[in-house]
Amino acid sequence: MNLAQIQGADKSDLVDELTRLKKRERDLKAENARKANKLMGSVLTIGAGVGAGYFMASKEAEVEKQTFDSEEAKKKALADATQWMGVDIDALVGIAAFGLGLTDAADGYSETLLAIGSGALAVAGGRMAAAKAKEADKKEGA
Repeated sequence: MNLAQIQGADKSDLVDELTRLKKRERDLKAENARKANKLMGSVLTIGAGVGAGYFMASKEAEVEKQTFDSEEAKKKALADATQWMGVDIDALVGIAAFGLGLTDAADGYSETLLAIGSGALAVAGGRMAAAKAKEADKKEGA
């Protein structure tokens, strides 16, 4: 409503306009909340990926700084630094977070855990694929 319409409106018209404006405000707030949640999910996914990647790379760098008697000793030290019970730590964190996000146990944190799990699993998958590609390249070159 413009000023002229407001001045000529009766009480019921003003109440209707106020109701319409309040509904519009609620809808905008809800839309902004959805957008904020979507953005936060993306930030968590990226952050988890960066964190997992940094952790694994720093552990690998620590092992690379050391000297070893054999390649097998180096591989064992790398596995000890980057694995828990034979599973890569980034993959383990990703699986655990994603799995918990799928359960009812997470309550309001399901989306958060799914985002964190997705980021960690994406990094683990990318790192594993890169390792397989290097391995295949070495076999072709041999």
